[in-house]
Amino acid sequence: KRETKRAVENASTIIVPSEATKRDLKHFFGCSDEKIKVIYHGIDAKTLNLDVKFEEEVLEKMHLKRSDNFMLFVGRLEAKKNILRLVKAFLKFKEKFPNWKLILAGTRGDGFNKILKESTKLNALEHVLMPGYVTENEKHVLLKHCNAFVFPSLYEGFGFPILEAYAYGKPVVTSKTASIPEVAGDSCIYVNPHTIESIEEGLERLVLNPPDFAGQRTQIEKFKWSDCINKTIAVLLSK
Repeated sequence: KRETKRAVENASTIIVPSEATKRDLKHFFGCSDEKIKVIYHGIDAKTLNLDVKFEEEVLEKMHLKRSDNFMLFVGRLEAKKNILRLVKAFLKFKEKFPNWKLILAGTRGDGFNKILKESTKLNALEHVLMPGYVTENEKHVLLKHCNAFVFPSLYEGFGFPILEAYAYGKPVVTSKTASIPEVAGDSCIYVNPHTIESIEEGLERLVLNPPDFAGQRTQIEKFKWSDCINKTIAVLLSK
């Protein structure tokens, strides 16, 4: 908080990746509207899956078979990512749909010990796999083969993993909070991340009554690195 406050006071211009982050800077730090420029990140969907290698080796390492049904989360395993509620919701979902697994791919973060302790107590680790850090190639193998992407985060400044899942044409369950609706648009299933029941309902809907995901490609087109670069250069040259 202290460093952000100092940056807000001293910076002539602040570039942020979402309108939600802009609102937070104004609300929590009193930043003037004129200082803030919203420039979205980009994604190159056409090249994402061109270099996926060693698929069988990666799946074997993750204890997965091609026939497995699994949901994927990618990100730091920490409290703000809402991992514990996701695990509990998945276990409830699994009572009705027993042939599914959940992969939580990412490094350990703040609150991981509690996540691991509670997951162990719930006997979740047989069906909820935590492989730890994954390489870019491993991530893309998982994205290619997963049946769905789950991202019920409590807060995101942007939410880049959602666009990666869209690039692979995967249905997404995510939170209607912070910047996520800006990124995800109307091509996902939204849940209330603060309740296990809402997350579970989202997972069930994913299987029983998935929405039309045809708009994913249209949504991706809104986020281009060329736009990000040109707008960033324009800000720099204006100073």
